[in-house]
Amino acid sequence: LEQWDGEQVETIPLPDEDGVSVIAFAFKEIVELLNTGVVELGLDSTFKTNSAGWEMYGILTEVNGQAMPLVTVLITTTAAAQPGAKQRVLESVLRWLHLYCPNSRFSLSDKDTAEINA
Repeated sequence: LEQWDGEQVETIPLPDEDGVSVIAFAFKEIVELLNTGVVELGLDSTFKTNSAGWEMYGILTEVNGQAMPLVTVLITTTAAAQPGAKQRVLESVLRWLHLYCPNSRFSLSDKDTAEINA
């Protein structure tokens, strides 16, 4: 992917955390197209939905009354992960997204502590 960085894909900088594996990707064309029009973000995650133990976080916005996906984060942790590791990953993704969507004013999330704190 590095050979296409900045063109077809863009690397989302993520912290290097012990005991954490992460795959994060954005729908770059959608993010660039919506850009300053994004004022609200929704952040939600799955829990125990697959046998591999990966959690999926989705960051969405609303366009003409419909949910539009912006970023997907897949993350799994082991016992070696430090407290707050998932939160730091989500913070990094949200900082990256804010570069493209600087007018986002508020976010919606549920009771997941990592989502709320990020």
